[in-house]
Amino acid sequence: MIGAALSSDQVLEKDKIASEIVKKHFNSITAENVLKWERVHPEFNEYNFKPADEFVSYGEKKNMFMIGHVLVWHDSDT
Repeated sequence: MIGAALSSDQVLEKDKIASEIVKKHFNSITAENVLKWERVHPEFNEYNFKPADEFVSYGEKKNMFMIGHVLVWHDSDT
């Protein structure tokens, strides 16, 4: 397995050059930021799984091994 961390723009294939590189050279992907807790659960009683679902759909469509995100992280600037 050779993997890459993908941003939302890469998952949505907005950058065609990056999309081709990922498709050609990688068979495993991990979520760069879409599964970080502050993105999934930005406010009390508010959840946003849409970007995470798009990440999974991308991986399934490309038949790639997918890795989520750590459950506990020391700090994040994003």
